[in-house]
This record gives sequence, C-alpha cells and structure tokens, in this order.
Amino acid sequence: MEPRCKAVIAIIATVIAFLPRIRGQQVSDVRMPSLADLLTISTNPPNEALNAFFPPSIFNAQTPLAIRYALLGAVGQYEMYAACHPVALSFFGQKDSIPSQFCTNRDDRALIQAQIFFRIMESQFPIDAKPGETFFLKIGLNPFDRSTNTSTPVGWANVIASRFLDYFSKDGWNSLGDRSKRHYRQQYQDFTNYAPVNPAHVQPRNLPFPLRWQPLTGPVDNRGLFGSQLHVVPQIGVRGKPLALSRRQFEQRRAPPLYNTPNRRKFLGRKDRALANRLIRKLFKRSANVTEEKVLVGYFWENKFFSLGLFAGFYQNLLGLGDDIMIPLFLAEMVAQHDATLVAWKEKRRHDNVRPVTLIRRLLKGKKVRAWKGLEEGVGLVDAVEWEPVVPIQPHSEYPSGSAVICTASLENLQIFLDEQVIKGNGTIPPFEMDIVPGMVPNSPVENTIKVVFNTLEEAAQSCGESRLDSGVHFEPSVPAGNSLGKGLGKIAYAHIMDLVNGRIPENCERCVS
Repeated sequence: MEPRCKAVIAIIATVIAFLPRIRGQQVSDVRMPSLADLLTISTNPPNEALNAFFPPSIFNAQTPLAIRYALLGAVGQYEMYAACHPVALSFFGQKDSIPSQFCTNRDDRALIQAQIFFRIMESQFPIDAKPGETFFLKIGLNPFDRSTNTSTPVGWANVIASRFLDYFSKDGWNSLGDRSKRHYRQQYQDFTNYAPVNPAHVQPRNLPFPLRWQPLTGPVDNRGLFGSQLHVVPQIGVRGKPLALSRRQFEQRRAPPLYNTPNRRKFLGRKDRALANRLIRKLFKRSANVTEEKVLVGYFWENKFFSLGLFAGFYQNLLGLGDDIMIPLFLAEMVAQHDATLVAWKEKRRHDNVRPVTLIRRLLKGKKVRAWKGLEEGVGLVDAVEWEPVVPIQPHSEYPSGSAVICTASLENLQIFLDEQVIKGNGTIPPFEMDIVPGMVPNSPVENTIKVVFNTLEEAAQSCGESRLDSGVHFEPSVPAGNSLGKGLGKIAYAHIMDLVNGRIPENCERCVS
C-alpha cells in the first residue's frame, strides 16, 4: 500500500475512534449484511462506508476546517445520544422526543446517524459529501429524501439535521459563501475585507511593514506552477460564534504585543531589531539540534485531526471506555478545539505578525547559518535566505501559535474528562505510548519506526507547542502566548457539555433554546 494511503487510513481510524456510534463489529461472512452492517465503518479491512463518510480529500483541509469537520461529526453523534438518554439535552438545549424503537433498533439507529451526518456534510462540505451520495444510492438509500415525518428514521434525522444546517450556515464561517457573493460563491471565503498589508511579490528587504505578515509564495505542483498564500478563514476571528465561551470571555483572551512598534514603516525600530535578532538566534539554535525524532514529532502535531484524535482513541481502548463516556467526550473535545481556534484566529488577525522565514530573509541576507537541512544531510551550513522550516508554513500570520492554543485546550479537556468521569480519584491517567511506523504520520518523510511517549497530557500539550519551535515555523514567544490563551478553555468546554448531559442549559449558551 502506498504511504499516502496508509496515512489516510490511519487518520480515518483515529476519527472513527471518536465516533463510537458509527464504529461497529466486522460484518460476518456467513450472513447477508444488514443495513447497519453496510453503514458501519470498518478500517480493517477498509470498507465502502469508510470511503463514503471519510473520503481522503477531507484530510488535506487546513486546521480550522478539519476541526470544523470533526465538530460536525461530533454534534451529529451527540444529538442521537441525547435524544435516547433519559435526561441529556441536545446541542441546542432541548429535550427531543424520539420513538423508542429508534434507540433500540440497530438498523434505525445506523440510518439516523448516517442521514444526519450526510445532511450536515452535504451543506458544509459538499465536495467531500459526494462519495456519501454515491454510496447511499448504491445500497438502496435515497440521499435526496427530505421528508420530515418524525415517525420514520429518515424523517426524524432530517428534522434534527435542519437545526444544524440553519445554525452552521449562519455562525460566521461563511460556509456557504453567501456572505461574500451572490453568484459564483466560494465556500469559507473571507467577507470581512481582511487584506495583508504586505504584498506577496515584494522582496522581504522592501516590505512596507517589515514586522507584519507577508503571504509566502511557493510551488503548487512542483512543475513550475507557483502560488501565493491567502490567509485562511480570517473572518472567524471576528465573526465566528464561540460555543462555550461567552462573547466577553472570548474578547478578554488576548495575547500581549510581541513587538514595540509593529506598524512602523520600512524599518525596524532599535528595540525590535534587537528582539528580532535574538529570536532568530534562538530559532537557529533549535534548528541546529533537530533530530529525526523531532522531525517526526513536528509532523505528528502538524495534523490536529490525526494527533489529537489519537489520544482519545488510545485511552478509549486502554481504559475500555464506552459510548456513555466517548460521545460526550468527543463533543466536549471538539467544542474546546473550536473555541480555541476562534481565539487563536482572533489574535492572529489582531497582531498580524511576520513569519520567521520572512524576517530571516530580510535581516540575514548574504549570511550562512547552521541549521537542519533535511533527513539526508542533517545539520549543516546553509544560506539564510534559502533556509526552510521542517514543516510547511501554514497560510496565516505567526503570533500566537495556533497549535499551542488548540493543543492546550484540547488536552486539558481530555485530562479533566478522564479525571472526573473515568479515574475518579483512583489513580492517575496512564502515559500515552505509541509506536509511529513509516507512513502513519501524514506527509512525514521519516522512514523509521519511532516510539512516542508522553507521561502526562500536560507534557503532550507542551510537546505540541515546542514542536512548532523545533520545526522553525514560530518564534519562541508564540508558544507561551498560545498556551496562556488556551488554558482554561478545556475546562469551560467540559463544564458546558456536562451541563447538557445532566439536563441543564449551560451558562453562555447563545444557541440554546431558553
């Protein structure tokens, strides 16, 4: 199997660990498969439901969109869990009525879950929903059924899905493209008139604002086609709707300024030049100590769908966690990541700081540096203007580290959930240990098996942020700033979802029905 295919299957397996109601047993070879069997996702071996609901195309999405995708899966799963639970409220703070047989009949339950998931994905990610449409038709289901008779599984699912379609089409992401255009709409396009102050085509030494973000230019197809970055979904930092944070809490989370005069034109101020040179020295000190293991860890944390997903799947298997834990955990996890992403993007947009590679090409022109050059060459001298980070630089501004915000919030949530719902004071959470084999980590060039061990979830969160520094995509202050922004978000998300599970409308739940 090709490494890329292995990586996709590894990611899908991770996501399925978060979707226990979809995951099921292997279909027996001695009987005709039921509808639930057909709709049950399998990774060993990969089946048609796997390719339908988790097509490879979705796993190349930028971090905010990957998190949104997982959130949509989480709310769909939770909605049926809540409807069948004796007291739990829905994502919208309602106690839904559901025919009892839908909760006990395996085929009905599988059909409802698949229908809700498909309807949401069809709206929010229509390209990635196409395989699901084809799959539905192949197994005799009608993907275009919009009936609303709640005495039928599809009708009940459609009524529930309609609430999500209405909410997520108006939550500030511009998922339908209707906020920016009337015709020829582009999903998730900015509609807030954000524009970088530095053009992509200008040389770093000639930038109008040398401490502000410049979109980078790089190869698109490695065949002579080059393109320049656009800041991905800048609108969510100002128009996105937090799910667990109040608007006041959201606005109060702010990272301190990194530079003294970030808007100074043409030249760096004396203090900022000294700071920039100090940060660059620290960056290359780290780069000169990069190892094969650090390269793997950098790629491990690069795809949050993969890395953060592995943790819940790991502890589910290790501790034998059932749906009653995993479904609320998955939703709390994704609410924490969602709000953390909005906070990070708010601050990235507000500061709009330059990436290290741009500042290095401005300040170190004509100089050589000792840095990581790749797996084949290791550490050595390289022209500073040609240096590249270990992992690709994402299309958004530098400060603060989005990874640090998201990982801090996500792993804090997992820590609290396991402590309070599983461990309950009877010991500690076991270490996370996993052998990372070649082809498992998406896009990683490492071809050796390396064991990754995190003794605590706090250690894992720290590794996530530190990996951005070892990879060279952030300056050192970005990580503690991100950690500070993310701290407490996991706890807020946990409390928010547990309120729903226990039949209470959470505080600050703007979407909830009063």
